[in-house]
Amino acid sequence: MIGIRFELNVTWDNVLKDLLNNINYKEYNWYFKEQDIYFNIKDKSKFLKKSSGELLENIINSNEKYLILMANILVFNKDDKIINIKNQYELSKSNCNLVILIEETTKFEIYFNNTELQDIIIKNLNKLNIKYDKITLYNDLRKEFILGD
Repeated sequence: MIGIRFELNVTWDNVLKDLLNNINYKEYNWYFKEQDIYFNIKDKSKFLKKSSGELLENIINSNEKYLILMANILVFNKDDKIINIKNQYELSKSNCNLVILIEETTKFEIYFNNTELQDIIIKNLNKLNIKYDKITLYNDLRKEFILGD
């Protein structure tokens, strides 16, 4: 298994808090390679690019609801250099721990390169009774970690 995919019927919510529960955000840098996230109607582009774990933790724990139209999030250890990851092969050869892809508000794909984070996220999904499909090298239809067109 190289990842998982699932759908959630969410709009304005704090979905990352539930998905990433029990992960110490401060141990990681969160790189928002692509994103279209609305934090409220008036301030539609509180742009996140490279986000420290502290910043992400503050956003998630604020209980502010947000709408993720799309997000391509690369997760690296705090002291590791952030590099562009284009596909699953590059992920497997890199120091990137996770690639989180969210499209059209409801479609989620998470590619793993860290078994500890994989176990935490799968436990969170099971606790929330969210069904997911396993992504393997044989059923992975995604050629690149790019959203949109």
